[in-house]
Amino acid sequence: MGKTKFCSLLEKNRHLEEKIQVFFNSEATIGQVARAGETFLIHLYGGNLRTSACDLNHLRYTLFTQSATKARSTLARLPPTVDAARFHSLRSYLQIQDMRKILLSGAGYLPDSASPHAKWKGVQLLNPS
Repeated sequence: MGKTKFCSLLEKNRHLEEKIQVFFNSEATIGQVARAGETFLIHLYGGNLRTSACDLNHLRYTLFTQSATKARSTLARLPPTVDAARFHSLRSYLQIQDMRKILLSGAGYLPDSASPHAKWKGVQLLNPS
């Protein structure tokens, strides 16, 4: 999935812009970032949030079973797992926050004191199940 698909998804689904605004909120919680990332990825991979059992793992399984019936599987195009998406969302959030600090400071570089973010130290990236 590339940047083109990302942009076209936002153009077609204006309500998703509100969802991803959490990535620009310096006060966002870990849960808010993880949920926003998962919601966006579900839409990106063609999932439907209105179905009761739709999370990334369910969508991944559904797309896998559809792919397995075809002569040529496309396993590389499956959505990430919930845990992988959580990690990706948190990393993306921190990168956006770091870049915003660079742009807002006008320094052109990120001072060492600005990263890592204190409230994110020791974040548990995987949900123990």
